[in-house]
Amino acid sequence: MVTTGNTAATTSFQTGLAHGIAAKLTALHEERGTSMRASTGRDLVPIKAALVDDELARLGMTFEKRSVGRGKRVLRAAYHAGHEAADRFEYRPGIE
Repeated sequence: MVTTGNTAATTSFQTGLAHGIAAKLTALHEERGTSMRASTGRDLVPIKAALVDDELARLGMTFEKRSVGRGKRVLRAAYHAGHEAADRFEYRPGIE
């Protein structure tokens, strides 16, 4: 349910900002994982995962992701403004 006025715009902006930052952090995490697998021998993990997937398929078992709820309605312009703000977010590890 979308409320009117500044509350809806603020919530929509914050949602867009959170989604944008989460996407950026996910990309950084995947990039880090790729480099770690190549340099530390953790490249065996995907092979092990493939063996597990094959065994689950042989047993006829599947896992499905279920969504909970209907999702959040947002004001499109405010959401996109938040997402654009997230694009300018620069992650810096540690405390300076």
